[in-house]
Amino acid sequence: MRPEERLETAINLGMPDRVPVAPIIACVAARRAGISQREFLGDTEKGMAALDTADNLLGGCDANWNLYPFQTARSLQVLGAMQVLLPGDGIPEDSVFQYVETEVMKPEEYPLLIRSFPEFNKVYLSRIHKGVDALAIRETSLWRAELHRRDVERWASKGIPSMVAGVLSLPFDLLSFMRSWEKFFLDLYRIPDRVIEALDVIANSVFHAARRAVAQSGVRRVFLGGTRCAATFVSPKMFDKFVMPTLRWLVEALFKEGIVSLLHFDSDWTLHLPRLAELPRGSCILDLDGTTDIFEAKRLLRDRLCIMGDVPANILTMGTPQDVESYCKKLIDVVGEGGGFILSSGCDVPVDARLENVRAMVDTARAYGVYHP
Repeated sequence: MRPEERLETAINLGMPDRVPVAPIIACVAARRAGISQREFLGDTEKGMAALDTADNLLGGCDANWNLYPFQTARSLQVLGAMQVLLPGDGIPEDSVFQYVETEVMKPEEYPLLIRSFPEFNKVYLSRIHKGVDALAIRETSLWRAELHRRDVERWASKGIPSMVAGVLSLPFDLLSFMRSWEKFFLDLYRIPDRVIEALDVIANSVFHAARRAVAQSGVRRVFLGGTRCAATFVSPKMFDKFVMPTLRWLVEALFKEGIVSLLHFDSDWTLHLPRLAELPRGSCILDLDGTTDIFEAKRLLRDRLCIMGDVPANILTMGTPQDVESYCKKLIDVVGEGGGFILSSGCDVPVDARLENVRAMVDTARAYGVYHP
């Protein structure tokens, strides 16, 4: 099978010729190419060359699975939903960029957001990023779309599909970025109806942003990230009230357009897994980071959603190739049973991961992950 066919078969809960493998390669590419994180994020030609180097070192992956066009310095400084510390600007040049938690949106601004989220977002971005105006936002959006299109075409020329068209956040997470963690969770108790109204408006905006990303790139999968609504932070009761309605609406609306949602869920979602069974069959890839019980996810969702993950960061950095191989074989045997599984890293491959360990992940999928008729 070709890589795209292998991916599509798994997403549709079938059994391809073997388990697809697609670790998330980002900052580790710079380390392997011998350039700093500042160069990687700030110089897109060097950054894309570093990703090429990583591919040449690894080889055999079934997808271009990087978020690079969405995490360049320019993208983060103009379009990022949170303030950011970049390498060489407040943190060491070879450090991974860091988000800064701060209250930017005030509670009295909910009506403005609800009236027009796109207009409010321009105001918000100009406030959070110094010197940014509507023209800079538009120009950077077009520049990022073009960079991503080039990235998709570059990998397609090698016969490798790209995993996602765009990188978006669930409405719950996005609103919490704007309000800040502490203030937003107070809002859930103090003004719950206003929060729900805002979440509905944001969901509509995320839907249209996803459609634009698909049209610009040609890739019919979109990244929907969620962390702050995980069971680590939100009870099932709160999840049902504030998260599930917009999550369900977004996934269903996109699926009707022929777009698959890649649910990149960090932190522990185990208690929320039964609710995900309500999503349309084959509408999502559930991408887990090593915290959620992926084996329980398989048990509950085997007939509903493709599952992706979840080789943990600690094994990739401190383990041996044998440790990686052993864990990957367990994933293939249990989560890969019957199909509907993509082997990947639990979130990004860490910047200090051992190359031989990442190589072991890819090699195990290719050698051990074969489905037999």
